[in-house]
Amino acid sequence: HENGTKVLLSFAGEGFNEKVSSIEQQKKFIQMMIKFIDKYNYDGIEIDWEKQLSLPLHTDFLSNIRLGLDSLEKKRKDNRHLYLTTALHSWQTYDKELADKLSSSVDWINIMTYDMGGGIWGNIPKHNTPLDKIEKELKNWEVFEREKLCIGLANYGFIYKGLAPKTKIEGNLKEYGKYFSYNNMLPLLQKGWTEEYDNDAKVSYYFSPDK
Repeated sequence: HENGTKVLLSFAGEGFNEKVSSIEQQKKFIQMMIKFIDKYNYDGIEIDWEKQLSLPLHTDFLSNIRLGLDSLEKKRKDNRHLYLTTALHSWQTYDKELADKLSSSVDWINIMTYDMGGGIWGNIPKHNTPLDKIEKELKNWEVFEREKLCIGLANYGFIYKGLAPKTKIEGNLKEYGKYFSYNNMLPLLQKGWTEEYDNDAKVSYYFSPDK
């Protein structure tokens, strides 16, 4: 805060359905959120509900959180805006009515355009953030106003040993690969790793010196 940074508390993971399907449970959950960010002076809330996501329920949930944040803003004396954001998979689709309702509650939406390939859970090594797939799936979001949308890009990828790109295997990729951060990639470039470019996916990938 001393440096002008905004800090939002992210509620992420599984189990949202159990917490918000009942309106009474949802009220208790939201009250806890509001009290927590007030006590520890956060600047807002981010909801990262990924599994078993119901778009209408999610939208109602965000609307009710917004009401709670608005109420807290009025109680405070600093006139500080409290932010509400949410992270959503890029392949989600909204109709105009639901998109407008969600937009009225959130400051922005973080579109998750990563983990689009085989990762370590699939059986074909593919790109983590292929631009061709991002461009295709972003068409789903044209129903929203652009100023409400942020694109999340991965600062990590996956490294595989002994597999050529797009090679289908039995089992899953964790036997051949692992998560790999950008910072870990940089030293490899000094060791002779070379860039290739996939014209279809519109993205780079790299080979070790021995390929």
